[in-house]
Amino acid sequence: MIKGKRAVTTAAAFFLTAVITGCSTGELYGYDTPQDICGTAVEPDTIKPFLPPGMELKNLPHLPGSTTSWGCNIKVDKKLIMQVASSRVGEGIDIRDLAENGSLHLRNPKSATLARTSQLQIAADGALMEIPCTGNGESYLVTKVVIGSPEHRAKSTEDQSEEITAFLRSYVPELVKQKCEA
Repeated sequence: MIKGKRAVTTAAAFFLTAVITGCSTGELYGYDTPQDICGTAVEPDTIKPFLPPGMELKNLPHLPGSTTSWGCNIKVDKKLIMQVASSRVGEGIDIRDLAENGSLHLRNPKSATLARTSQLQIAADGALMEIPCTGNGESYLVTKVVIGSPEHRAKSTEDQSEEITAFLRSYVPELVKQKCEA
């Protein structure tokens, strides 16, 4: 009789532990999906595919206070997940060449189109774009998005490109409102 009670108690404890800790899915998210990236509003569902399980998400700005360059690193449990960086430039540049060969190199970039961009390269690991911007006396915003955590994102390039494009559809209009039309 005691063995039976002990077995039931042990089984109940294991069940409750699994329910409480989320072990049934194997993935624990101890943070909320961000509502903004680098201070620019985004639809949370568009950033969620890039976020791995973890306990703490940080949206860390670089160059705070700069009016010509800004961006941030998104980290989960101190691991870099995404980088976003933008700069104002006075004249258009060849985004394709930068994406393929320059200091802003991306893996397998392909030309794409997206509202509000004049040039866009979508790649396996991110995107590089040029956005015409006349609201602040500057000609263009050059913005790079790099997706990290490749071990978490074991999907094909095509799938990731679609998710990157969905993120950009949410991010770019808000970036234009904030940095070009303000």
